[in-house]
Amino acid sequence: GRRAETRERLRVPPKGDYVVVGNKRRPLEEHNGRIQILAMRGTLFGNPFSMGMDGHDETWRDCACMCFKEWFDEGADAYDVARKHGLPLEFVHVSIAKVSPRDIEAELKAVERMVVELGLRVVLLCCCVPAPCHLEHLAALLNVRVVTALAECDSTNDGGACDDVAVAAGAVA
Repeated sequence: GRRAETRERLRVPPKGDYVVVGNKRRPLEEHNGRIQILAMRGTLFGNPFSMGMDGHDETWRDCACMCFKEWFDEGADAYDVARKHGLPLEFVHVSIAKVSPRDIEAELKAVERMVVELGLRVVLLCCCVPAPCHLEHLAALLNVRVVTALAECDSTNDGGACDDVAVAAGAVA
């Protein structure tokens, strides 16, 4: 019956990318069966670059996303990145800005391992989607890493932890 269908839906990983971005306030049925990770401001994955003083000024969205990408990829100082792109320094959240991209890297590695070793799919939750979100950068990065790791598992074929998971997880649709 209905309970068996629900168990099956949760047992089989959803189709699509291994890691996607979703909206915490408006969950999508297509995200059922994914591990949900809160990734909003105030969490380790939160964007230290705000869209205005109240965080809701859409004119700053692209700038905040661009600042996050540069800060994360280059490991640059958050305030230097904000200055470079014309984002007022009061839009940089000090508590998060003091976290380095290297700190986030350890958590990204944990998410990657969940997918590769356990065959899980993940949704990073914020409140932006369907509008552009800094998490799209992290999701894209994680999907590349997962595909690479699964390909390495396939190429080594050493009977390690990835063998069964690679088959169960399937290819990115």
